[in-house]
Amino acid sequence: MIKVAMLGLGTVGSSVLKIWKHSIDPSIARITDIVVNDLDKKRDLDLTGINLTTDANKILADKTIDIIIELIGGETPALDYILTALSNGKSVITANKAVLALHGDKIFALAQNTHTPIAFEGSVGGGIPIIRTLITSFNANKISKFLGICNGTSNYILSSMWLNNAVFNKSLDDAKKLGFAESDPTYDIDGYDSAYKCSIIATLAFKLEPSYILNKTMFNKLYREGIAKITLIDMRHADKLGYVIKPIVYGMRIGNAMLLATFPALINKNNLISEINGVDNIIQLDSSILGVSNYTGPGAGGDATAASILADLWNIIETKNLDLDFYAGLTNKFDLMSIDNTEFNFFITISLCDKTYVKNDLVAELVSIAKKQEVHISKSFYSNIASQGHTAERTYIILLTNVILGTTMQKLHAILSEHRYIDACSYIRVID
Repeated sequence: MIKVAMLGLGTVGSSVLKIWKHSIDPSIARITDIVVNDLDKKRDLDLTGINLTTDANKILADKTIDIIIELIGGETPALDYILTALSNGKSVITANKAVLALHGDKIFALAQNTHTPIAFEGSVGGGIPIIRTLITSFNANKISKFLGICNGTSNYILSSMWLNNAVFNKSLDDAKKLGFAESDPTYDIDGYDSAYKCSIIATLAFKLEPSYILNKTMFNKLYREGIAKITLIDMRHADKLGYVIKPIVYGMRIGNAMLLATFPALINKNNLISEINGVDNIIQLDSSILGVSNYTGPGAGGDATAASILADLWNIIETKNLDLDFYAGLTNKFDLMSIDNTEFNFFITISLCDKTYVKNDLVAELVSIAKKQEVHISKSFYSNIASQGHTAERTYIILLTNVILGTTMQKLHAILSEHRYIDACSYIRVID
């Protein structure tokens, strides 16, 4: 019988324990020990035959334990626990995207050197089996781009804003009440969580050497933009042009360079990504043989992540040397491109000081200004609309550009922001 110890008994750990009872034969594998912070805490769980302890080091040193499931999250002490477990020859299963993205160089090097499996399906996409798909199904099928939604909290907030006609703060409060957002949602709404997952996906999709990409230095070079600036007015204007605003992870390889980024973007309604709402996730892969393929499902919640944890467990049980061979294929070291030197269409929102200025053929003037910066405006319109909670309408001019560099957009933004009739100017990237 394989003995398993679990570090942490929060939402995901509780789901693992509940599902385990119905899906794992106790004669094959059994959870024998769980490390918790508080032994006296009341728990609505069947803990029969399981030893609860606060001493993680004792569990990690126990030679009778075969597999460690790490579910405490964060960098510390999770990193030390994972490295200790691997050093002691224990297979590790983790859903900790932060520790993998920031310290994967150390973790994967040790796993390879000790010939000990490290499984991490639950780190990206909740219950979507994207990690094993990337490891096992795209060896001959080369991936040139990935795109998707990998943060359930951000997707819930933006979906709720649009579907419920709600402002950002109201949707965020609702997400907290429903348990979809932490009391401090910074890591979700500022894009850190998505960026962690972007690093992990890129490692497997672009066959990157873990020592090169999975560390703090490279993570800090990823482009990261949160969703807090998105307004309901942005969404209404985007809808008129046939787009939905979504929180996106984006990876693209061009020759020996790549772009890795996370940002809010206008997604064409013809793209399946535009239809993914609530806490659901989607990862879209563009590959040499298959073309575009989509992988979607529940991206948050205890049961979804627990399903991936238990899938990892079965893979380790069935294949003692799980995935040890795949390290040999992770050798690329592509240069990281700046998003400012990458081309996108841009959606520009201009708020006017006074609606009477539109009568002066301001749209034509702004199109002419853009043209002087070698920017073609493919679509334009103006609207009078009041912000939620306000009766006074404001006048907006909306411009949609052709494909241009980020640096070009920045120059145009600076010029427009100084215009005598313009009160504010902002822009969002567009993905068709």
